[in-house]
Amino acid sequence: MKKAISIIALLLAVLCVFSGCSSSPKAYPDKNIDVTVLFTAGCSADLGVRKLTDIIEKTTDAKFVVNNRTGGGGSVGYQYILNQSEDGYNICWNSTSISTAYHNGNMPEGQDYTAFKAVCGLTIEPSIIAVSADSPYQTFEDFYNDVKARPGEVKVLMGSIGSFDHLCAANFAKAAGLELNACHDNGSVVTPLLGNQVDVSMSIAAEFLPQIQAGSCRALAVIAPERIACLPDVPVLSEFNIDCDLTMYRGISVKAGTSDEAVKWLSEQFIAAAQTDEFKEYAKENGFEILIQDTEEFEEYTASVDAQIAEIMEELELKTQ
Repeated sequence: MKKAISIIALLLAVLCVFSGCSSSPKAYPDKNIDVTVLFTAGCSADLGVRKLTDIIEKTTDAKFVVNNRTGGGGSVGYQYILNQSEDGYNICWNSTSISTAYHNGNMPEGQDYTAFKAVCGLTIEPSIIAVSADSPYQTFEDFYNDVKARPGEVKVLMGSIGSFDHLCAANFAKAAGLELNACHDNGSVVTPLLGNQVDVSMSIAAEFLPQIQAGSCRALAVIAPERIACLPDVPVLSEFNIDCDLTMYRGISVKAGTSDEAVKWLSEQFIAAAQTDEFKEYAKENGFEILIQDTEEFEEYTASVDAQIAEIMEELELKTQ
């Protein structure tokens, strides 16, 4: 009888093996990882993560599929992620836009940055104060002094109302004690400047870098804690005793509830890729700075930026939630 039971147990074990049964789950990742980019292909919000995933694919068996899910200032992409399972196979190239989208009312109540799990922070994109090549402003001091002399008259293009560019420019004006003639446009931040429709334009450095390199634009100052690699000769605002540090961040986030195993693997791989010479050179060429933060650091950073965004929008009477 015992022999018969042993034979049956052995047969069941063999059948389990051949039917694909296993007591050990497959290690993460064992299928393609979908990456949601919130903005259009080819822009700075897209380029960084595509380069990082390319580097990771060279050194691991992982495969990434990058998809641009645009609209609503990032809300379309965020909603897509939140509608997926917490399995670690749908990740987001997150940014400061989670805070602008939420506080602008483009996200459902309660679906703020806390609906996502921070994985790691990887880059920042400082904003710059730019002018056309034929502008009378040769230095930041020229611009500053003219605004002081003609409050409310100097036209400054700062993106669409409620956008990161708008909030960054408003934060700068407050910190510098300047009254700007705010101009808003949903389109290019460069074209109106080159057409002399505005005196100054403010946006992330990557938007202006090709024109600066071509000699049709120049940067007067950078809104960043320290000088940046792509514009090493351009001063930062702290050099003029102006305390203004709102910066666009980018990093990896997943839906809250994603396993620690997936978060750990993603964090290790993306941080390693960002530390390569290949990515450092790519970042310099494309106008963004590397700022590596582990899961805990990135979580704290996104919370602090969200509070900063909420405060600025409250002052501008733009905050809806």
